[in-house]
Amino acid sequence: MDARTIVNIEDFKKEVAESLNKYIDKVPAIVISDFLGKLGNQFGELARQQYEEAQKLISESEGKENGREKSNSADSE
Repeated sequence: MDARTIVNIEDFKKEVAESLNKYIDKVPAIVISDFLGKLGNQFGELARQQYEEAQKLISESEGKENGREKSNSADSE
């Protein structure tokens, strides 16, 4: 999963809950806890990647707008 992946969090939570319910009695709680911790870390990393990508796009967009403003002001002189 990369930063461009869009996840419907409600569908994902439902899918995880259904999967866990199948194995909840067969898997020790520490394993489930560890799994959920790792899953949370992956979501954190995905959020960080999406944030960085958004910041990059914003910076590029602002740079293009600033470039247009500079060329427009140079043209008017």
